[in-house]
Amino acid sequence: MAKLNAMAPDSAGFKVLMRLYQLGGKATIAQLVDALWTEFRSTPRFHQIASKPLLERGLAHLAKRKTGETLEITKEGRLLVERYQSLLPRPRTGTATPPALDVKKHLSFGQGRPGALDYRNMPSVMGGERVPFRRDEEEKAA
Repeated sequence: MAKLNAMAPDSAGFKVLMRLYQLGGKATIAQLVDALWTEFRSTPRFHQIASKPLLERGLAHLAKRKTGETLEITKEGRLLVERYQSLLPRPRTGTATPPALDVKKHLSFGQGRPGALDYRNMPSVMGGERVPFRRDEEEKAA
């Protein structure tokens, strides 16, 4: 078993390892090159910055096939990726929105201290004339 040397999650090797894990553990170089920046997408550059660190750490091994070179993840590489994914925060679940505030439930008209509505019994003065208080339809129903 290879010694697990830490790799920075933003390194090219780790990005390729994550992509390899997502592809099921086996992938061709052409499939893995897309995980890197465009300036690192040539095959020699890919081997220099991505596959060489993975091979040295024992996280992947290179197999030559008729179709081309394939990179295969090892048990240690799988463990490293799964450990990293377990440290990531889980996505938040949506919370239920509370119902709209029912103001009538908390503030019903007419509640207050005794005598607070006595002004309604006294007529008002409008243009020199006394005018009685007029109740709204809502107040008569309540």
